[in-house]
Amino acid sequence: MNQSSEPLPSDTHTQKKPKAGRRWLRWSMRTFFVAVTLVCIGFGLIGRQLYIGMVHADVGRQLTLPPVDSSIPYGLPSEESVFIGWTIPQEPVGRIDLAQTNTLPTWMKQTNSDVFFRRLDRVHITADISDHELEFAFEQIHRLGELRELVIGRQLPSSELDRLLSPLRIQKLVLQSDPDLEDPYPFLEEIGVEELVIQWAPLVATYNLPHSLKRLDVTGCEIDDESLSRFVWLENLEELDLSYTQVTQEGVEELQQQMPECKIIWKPLIDYSGRGRRVPSNRRSRSSF
Repeated sequence: MNQSSEPLPSDTHTQKKPKAGRRWLRWSMRTFFVAVTLVCIGFGLIGRQLYIGMVHADVGRQLTLPPVDSSIPYGLPSEESVFIGWTIPQEPVGRIDLAQTNTLPTWMKQTNSDVFFRRLDRVHITADISDHELEFAFEQIHRLGELRELVIGRQLPSSELDRLLSPLRIQKLVLQSDPDLEDPYPFLEEIGVEELVIQWAPLVATYNLPHSLKRLDVTGCEIDDESLSRFVWLENLEELDLSYTQVTQEGVEELQQQMPECKIIWKPLIDYSGRGRRVPSNRRSRSSF
């Protein structure tokens, strides 16, 4: 009885075949779904890169299109009001200063693939930009969401800068501070700025500085030895430029002891009259774009 109930070797072999076939089918389906998922993710990433590139290209075109070619009355800024710079992540292009056009590698020209890589890197708004041009320029800049460097050459009140800059993430910001500035800049913490240039500004411009700062240029600002304590708590600060301020050499040495990992740049006030006067406005250095 027991011997007759045991399966024969041939019966066992035939029973295992369906199991092996089902296992192969399951793994094939899993591989298929994984491949489809990876393809979808790849197309999604390519589509996102293409969309971002098209936005940057259009913003660059809008910011540099002459007013005579614009269908928007008083919309587009003149060529003398806004300068832009492009960046390509790989050589041989690198960054181009004050360039409204971009020199592309040969392979990008041949494949028309520059839209995948070219990004708007910097925007420089000059001092003589009009109100409507300024509004339009920032309407375009807001489309980017983030920018590596932004230079605003026109003096604007703190509230106006807050409205224009709060929606953005900016790595380097160069401001032409209003000498009659009464309120500090509340937006600096929000935009995540790492490098800030506010030369020849009143003391209030140095209030509420963000922890994200790595480089700070306050050349010519109304800062003295008693004002240096506000910089000590900037733990991430790597470079501080105190040139042509009322800070003394003794104050700089004491500050350096409190901030040993920060490089402090200092030059004494230039006295042209022998009376300890500040550097005249026509001699003040301007930040390069």
